[in-house]
Amino acid sequence: MPRTQKSAATVVVDLLLPKLDFFCDPVGAAWVGIPVNNHTEYVGVRSGKFRSWVSRRYYETNKKTMGGAALEDAITVFVAKAGDNPTREVFTRIAHYQGKLYIDLCNQDWEFVEVDQRGWHIITNPPIPFKQTRGMKQLPTPLLSMDKDYDLREFTNLDDDGWYLVMGWLLGAYGPGDYPILVLNGEQGSGKSTLSEVLRRLIDPNEADLRSSPRDEQTLMIAASNSHVLAFDNLSSVPDWLSDSLCRISTGAGFASRQLYTDSEEIILSVKRPMLINGITDLVTRGDLLSRSIILTVPPLDDTNRRAKVDFWNEFEAAQPYLFGEILDSLTFALANHKKTKLAQYPRMADFARWVAATGPGIGWDPGKFLKTYEIAAQNATVAVLDNSMIANELQILIKQNPNWKGTTMDLLAKFQVQSVYSPSEDYFHKLKPNTMAGELRRLAPTLRKVGIDLIFHKPAWVNGRAQKYIEISDLNILAGVSIP
Repeated sequence: MPRTQKSAATVVVDLLLPKLDFFCDPVGAAWVGIPVNNHTEYVGVRSGKFRSWVSRRYYETNKKTMGGAALEDAITVFVAKAGDNPTREVFTRIAHYQGKLYIDLCNQDWEFVEVDQRGWHIITNPPIPFKQTRGMKQLPTPLLSMDKDYDLREFTNLDDDGWYLVMGWLLGAYGPGDYPILVLNGEQGSGKSTLSEVLRRLIDPNEADLRSSPRDEQTLMIAASNSHVLAFDNLSSVPDWLSDSLCRISTGAGFASRQLYTDSEEIILSVKRPMLINGITDLVTRGDLLSRSIILTVPPLDDTNRRAKVDFWNEFEAAQPYLFGEILDSLTFALANHKKTKLAQYPRMADFARWVAATGPGIGWDPGKFLKTYEIAAQNATVAVLDNSMIANELQILIKQNPNWKGTTMDLLAKFQVQSVYSPSEDYFHKLKPNTMAGELRRLAPTLRKVGIDLIFHKPAWVNGRAQKYIEISDLNILAGVSIP
């Protein structure tokens, strides 16, 4: 009886299945570790890179090419095998694992920095899988200088408070917790873009260090899944959808879309990333984004301090390995102290604040200095958000006349329409719909509460056979007898 010849798919499955490390990540995507020289590269089982690698192995073994249908059959088996193994997370650039910090240098030797409570050193083949995506650039091999002090502040244009905020964000970008959004405002020529690029290059350099505003949420999420840091340059505004998306990514967000237009299977992206944005105007106008942001105004750059771009970047690249080494030194303090660091009061981004507070001794910061600066910046940003909101402005006028107002959204809108007569906001309130205003009030409520204005949204009550939703607005400062300047 003649022997049955194995199909190409069976041949390649028998060849590779025992040798390769297949698994799924927490959202169900299949991954595989493939041996390359003396290291292991992790790629998606369905990716073009793995398909090419499988085809090449088949050709090397059988001296003939593998058909597309056979390749798809083999991929199907590999995906199924990945689902049989324990789930593992795949990291991009930076990872925390068992009390240690790992940073992918993305160099030709596939080296990583391993940081623990005692120090840092260079390794290959870390104990957790990393992926490298198109556009990722190499971080320099970190160095320590014995004869010269390198100061990152020399490559910035910041006052003392701005320096604390930027350095806190930079250190926080290496942390394990939530990531605030760094918002750099400033006039043209203040060096916002250069500062943004410097920060990006010290954490997660990329062929496109700074990007324009994303066109939709899917584009934003794909960018976030392929980088550790997102940096958007020269924004003129932050639309509502982008504000919501930035908030979600800073504390952890998921996005689902159909994998193919021909089926109903979903592809899911789940990310939490440090982000920075810059622009000339006040970019943060909503309270939820405000509570997740570090906002500062970059001072104008004195013409006497300007440097030629080529000279600036040559000096930075020469200093970058030493600046990176100093950052790593400070991160050892965070790893040793952050779990036992206690704050007197926790801000909105509590994990971030604790991580930076634990890192502070490594860079010689006074205890509590960063948190105090962070708190003052948040207060200043609160005022800016309220100043930019027509609803908040009218509400503050109303509450001065009546420190304890109660009524429906329709009642409140009618009040605003009367108050705003002959003012620039008159047309806005006559076009505003009650449900839109109710939503905006809910967004403003946490920000208003910071300045002593409390909004309570009562449950619907039946009045004359109709359900009425009442809002109660109180000026807590006046009711408590506090003098308001």
